[in-house]
Amino acid sequence: MLQDVSLRVKRGEAYGLVSKSGCGKSTAALAMLRYLPCNGRVKASKIAIGGRDVASLNAHALRDMRANAISMVYQDPGRALNTSLTIAR
Repeated sequence: MLQDVSLRVKRGEAYGLVSKSGCGKSTAALAMLRYLPCNGRVKASKIAIGGRDVASLNAHALRDMRANAISMVYQDPGRALNTSLTIAR
């Protein structure tokens, strides 16, 4: 269980969340992007990106936010980012 997480990243800033394995980094990022599995949920407070409450976004707005406002580089970027593929692919 992840508790009391508070992050503030200003426009144009990049934020790296680094800690030991299993402490909740990926869970926090997945919650921000609304990618939590069925058994995961945000119980309190809210997640806002660009001043917009992520929980209130419809599918189209959520897809747009994921494509244009925020991104996630996974713990093993060598597996997530295939350097042999072009951007178009």
